[in-house]
Amino acid sequence: MKIGLLFSRLLRRKKLRLGLLGLIGLAIVLTSTGTIQYLDSELSWQGWLAIAVTLITFSGNALTQIPTELIFLGGLGVLLFTGVLPEKDALAGFSN
Repeated sequence: MKIGLLFSRLLRRKKLRLGLLGLIGLAIVLTSTGTIQYLDSELSWQGWLAIAVTLITFSGNALTQIPTELIFLGGLGVLLFTGVLPEKDALAGFSN
C-alpha cells in the first residue's frame, strides 16, 4: 500500500513538472515568434477569455485527478454562460 501511494505522489510531481515545462515552452514560443503582440492588437475580450479557458482546462486536465469530462464541461459552461459560444454550437460538440 505504501509503495502505491509513493508511486502516485511521484507521478503527480512528474505531471506537474511536465505541465509547467509545457506552459513555459509555449510562452517562449509565443513571445519569440511575435504572436503575443499580434494577439494583443486583434483580440476582443471574448478571444482572450476563450484562450484563458482553453489553457486552464488543458492545465487542469494535465495537473489534477479530476475526471476529464468534468474539466471540459466546466470550460464549456464558462464559455456558454458568458455568451462567447451560442447554445447550438456549444452543445454540438458534446452530442456524439
